[in-house]
Amino acid sequence: MELANKPVSSPSQSWIKKAEKRHSLRSEYYSELRSWLQHAIMEADKNGNFEKKGQLLSLLKEL
Repeated sequence: MELANKPVSSPSQSWIKKAEKRHSLRSEYYSELRSWLQHAIMEADKNGNFEKKGQLLSLLKEL
């Protein structure tokens, strides 16, 4: 009877938790990458490197 009070872990629950974790890691990765690209775009603009700025802007749009 003690088992009735404990949560049961099923394979589907485990899969859902893994998917949620993967999604949160991916969103963190993309936000960090987006931030880095925005910084690099500002630096390229400040240095007058418009070709590099254009390339970085196209990468940013693809995210």
